[in-house]
Amino acid sequence: MRQFLRKGLIGSGLLLMALSGNAQVREHARFPMERVMSDLNRAESNSRLDRGDRKRFDRARQEVAQFERKWSNGRYDRRELDQAIDSVQRVVDARSVNYRDRAALIDDLNRMREFRARSSAPYSYGYRP
Repeated sequence: MRQFLRKGLIGSGLLLMALSGNAQVREHARFPMERVMSDLNRAESNSRLDRGDRKRFDRARQEVAQFERKWSNGRYDRRELDQAIDSVQRVVDARSVNYRDRAALIDDLNRMREFRARSSAPYSYGYRP
């Protein structure tokens, strides 16, 4: 009886650790994405933008939000993350972005790419267990 109880407690503990670890990974993704959104907003407000530049910013925010929304619902979609990275890169490449905001966005891109490298294997697309 004691072994059964001990195994049950150990199993429950492991399950609890796994669930909290998964929540921490999800929370870890949210923080960089919130920072990206904040940096995009700051860069847009500090820049003189034409219509094309505004579209780049809008698209980048939309792609980042779309990835974060899926991720917060338990779904990792590498294509969405790749699209978000590409959109932020297009903003970085815009001439109208000042050097400080560009540096912050480059840091964000590096964090997003690191996140992609850590998160993608072995789950390329779809739901994470």
